[in-house]
Amino acid sequence: MECNSWMHRVSAKTLIESCKGEFGWEELSRDVIMDVGCGVRGYGVQRILQLFPAVGTIIGICKDQEEVDKLKETTKKIEFAVADIEKRETLQNYEGRITKVISIHVFHQIMEKEEAFRNIYHLLKPGGEVAVLFAIKSVTYEWLTEMLKNPKWKDAYQGHYVEDLYKRELEASAYKKMVVNIGFQEVKCLGEKRKLAYPSDKDCKGKNRQGVV
Repeated sequence: MECNSWMHRVSAKTLIESCKGEFGWEELSRDVIMDVGCGVRGYGVQRILQLFPAVGTIIGICKDQEEVDKLKETTKKIEFAVADIEKRETLQNYEGRITKVISIHVFHQIMEKEEAFRNIYHLLKPGGEVAVLFAIKSVTYEWLTEMLKNPKWKDAYQGHYVEDLYKRELEASAYKKMVVNIGFQEVKCLGEKRKLAYPSDKDCKGKNRQGVV
């Protein structure tokens, strides 16, 4: 399921500001930052530019050519490219070049998470840093799953749905063990429940009507 734009915007703000405090990010003028699964709105890229206008380079990657084509043109600071974090061969041009990696509400859609984390490890320069935010459970997804069991709603629904999306999700401690085994050091994995309210009743109704005809 795709992340709501308002949720992605709020989450980008939260994650980048957390990195600023947790990792001590400052001007980042010598850094090359990669946003994995940047999306057509590029909220992660936008927030980095707002907080760190002197940043060296930001590379946003997405595996969908159509989405990349919709993004703004490449500048000296910003580059968008088609690449799949699960497929190392699509990332060869960036291996060993990246100082920081972020990813916001993308990893829950990745089935082979261990492979994705391993590819991130190969991307990083020694001493590089990673911040990944994703859901391991979703009450919205559970609700949609139940709704689609009803033939009436299944026939009417034309939105995005991935079967068993959260079936294989692990707890935070298991992800920590996974990335430590890959080679990451000084790892912190936190699991917490979050309730993100819609900005208004209108937004809620509009979102939940999408995909139903």
